[in-house]
Amino acid sequence: MHSTLRTFRETGRLVNNPGVDGSDLEAFIELLDFYYDQFSSGFNSDSAMCRFYRDPDNGRMTIEERAEISFSLLRELPDRIERYITVDEDFQNELADEFGTFLLDNINQIKIASLSNQQLPSSEFDEAAVISFIDSACI
Repeated sequence: MHSTLRTFRETGRLVNNPGVDGSDLEAFIELLDFYYDQFSSGFNSDSAMCRFYRDPDNGRMTIEERAEISFSLLRELPDRIERYITVDEDFQNELADEFGTFLLDNINQIKIASLSNQQLPSSEFDEAAVISFIDSACI
């Protein structure tokens, strides 16, 4: 979602268009925007995690301390996973309702073939991974 939205905002085009025609483009982008916000609300640039991390009042802390406290503001891992699953199910259901299962099937095929080096925040992150994740999400 993130790369699709970013590319669309930069170029005005859908890369790997799953079958959205011109008349549905605006509604499709709005749907992606909404569900990306739902999905990333805990760790996007407007989240409590990022606000704490970027707060100049916390500048006296080491980056490690700031990152550790910021990361602790995320929900517990089981709650995050449940949220990701729920948001994904809601997205797929609304996508199928609004645009049909043909588009949903095409998106799922594109997802299978896509590669991403991004990781969702997990409890398995070591200190360096926490800092890297927070830097990429918040800066």
